[in-house]
Amino acid sequence: VPEETVKKAKHLARLRGTSVSALFADSVDKLDHRSERTRELLHRHPRLRKLFDTPLELEAFDERSAAILKKHG
Repeated sequence: VPEETVKKAKHLARLRGTSVSALFADSVDKLDHRSERTRELLHRHPRLRKLFDTPLELEAFDERSAAILKKHG
């Protein structure tokens, strides 16, 4: 894990009065819950899968956005 990320995690944990381990566990639980909700949604509405499987096509609308897209794809 990059040092800057570790610093951010420690700072967030201090702000929330918790440990980095608890912060990590909470984050993983939330991600898992979102994944489960997405699976349920796609099970109930299979046509939505097309939206999830389609990559977003981004287009630049000015010079700054063009530079950002060039750098980050």
